[in-house]
Amino acid sequence: MIFAMTAAYGAYDNVFPAVNLTDTVKYRKEDYLSFSLSKPVKIAPAVNWIEPGKYVEITLSCEDKDAEIRYTLDGTEPVATSAKYLSPLRIDKTCTLKCKSFKTGLLTSELSECHYQQMMSFEK
Repeated sequence: MIFAMTAAYGAYDNVFPAVNLTDTVKYRKEDYLSFSLSKPVKIAPAVNWIEPGKYVEITLSCEDKDAEIRYTLDGTEPVATSAKYLSPLRIDKTCTLKCKSFKTGLLTSELSECHYQQMMSFEK
């Protein structure tokens, strides 16, 4: 950090005295904005493979009990108008589950996601 500087225009010019480059600034706590995120969504179980003809039942949860969990299954990032999680999801095909929690007064949570791949059936 530079606190003072001495400057001259050319090799034979007069040298100017050091100039203070810092100002004393007082900050107050109320001068700052505070941003808090909603807690992230937990996905359980976090399996990635679905057996042919079967499904995986997925439960979504959040430590913020008042937060709404919104999700998508098409790989897009959820927004406030995305499907609302109300009960366990049954996933029976290849998809990417993405979810976020939304709580009034907080920023949305970080993105939680899991990709599910339906296994191929090899019959003789």
